[in-house]
Amino acid sequence: MLEGVDVSQRPWFENAQADRPMGDVHEAMLLAPLLGAPGNEPLRFVDIAFPLTDAQGQFAGVLGVHLSWNWASEVRDAIFAPVGRHRAVDLLIVSTAGTVLLGPRDLQGTVLQVPSLDAAGRGTSGHSRETWPDGKSYLVGYSRDAGFEAYPGLGWRVLVR
Repeated sequence: MLEGVDVSQRPWFENAQADRPMGDVHEAMLLAPLLGAPGNEPLRFVDIAFPLTDAQGQFAGVLGVHLSWNWASEVRDAIFAPVGRHRAVDLLIVSTAGTVLLGPRDLQGTVLQVPSLDAAGRGTSGHSRETWPDGKSYLVGYSRDAGFEAYPGLGWRVLVR
């Protein structure tokens, strides 16, 4: 769909050249007009990209893949729907900048500032009872992603309240 378009200034292209193969969740700036957005939420992707070299080891380009972020909502719903029949449980995935990537609709895209998020950002895991910006008190479990093997992860923090 973007054949012939210069994407060398896109973050995923630059990240691949800097040996950062996975990018954070973002709105689909170039593809949204071409693909359309499902429902009333913006079309969002997670990018994976790797530099390509030729037979002489010289940079030849970047292989990039855009993964639709919709799958994250589907996984969340499959896991937490049975729990939700008995009590209210919210899963939140929060970027290193504090932006709610996945969570209750009223929090998605907002910057969250709560003690459990700060604790997860410091690399600790645990739970606490705290008052959130909506004035309600929640029991919150928290942790930070740890990556996999040599990949350090994105520094996402996960809260379950």
